[in-house]
Amino acid sequence: MLDRAHEMPPQLIAPLVAEEVHAIGGRDVSILLQDYAQLTLVSLPGRGLKETEPVPLVGSLAGQAFLTETAVEHAEADGVRLFLPLLDGSDEIGVMALTLDVVDDDDRRLLRRLAGLVADMLVTNTVYSLGSRNWKDPSAKPLVGAPLPTSQSRSERPRAERARSVPGSGSGRCRSA
Repeated sequence: MLDRAHEMPPQLIAPLVAEEVHAIGGRDVSILLQDYAQLTLVSLPGRGLKETEPVPLVGSLAGQAFLTETAVEHAEADGVRLFLPLLDGSDEIGVMALTLDVVDDDDRRLLRRLAGLVADMLVTNTVYSLGSRNWKDPSAKPLVGAPLPTSQSRSERPRAERARSVPGSGSGRCRSA
């Protein structure tokens, strides 16, 4: 089904992603996209996705994955919460978050590939267009077809600089994959 993802209407991307994650035993799937102010990650709404309040880029696990461009794993009571950066070429789009009971190397490889496909689908189908920092703002008008609000390409910002900007990026409970 993912091989036809470029041909699907944008409103079907969320259910497809949720279905694919569920197929490998995942749950609580969120797609968090960078807002235009470049301060938070905002939930993409859609059937099958868990919506959250905006997540700050600095000081959150999702923000750590975004800023360092590496997967972050966090042990929780009901499994492992993963935060995977959504990268399209040199552009950072956002983060895909999900929970698995356990995670092994095969899961990590599969999820990195899935995250790449999700980023590609979002860019190709231009579903990623924020009118404000909050998807639920009724006065916000979506900027359909607008360019993606990426801050800088990876080549414009050294990895070490991004990693230093993440408080607590080395704590014992978080682990980069």
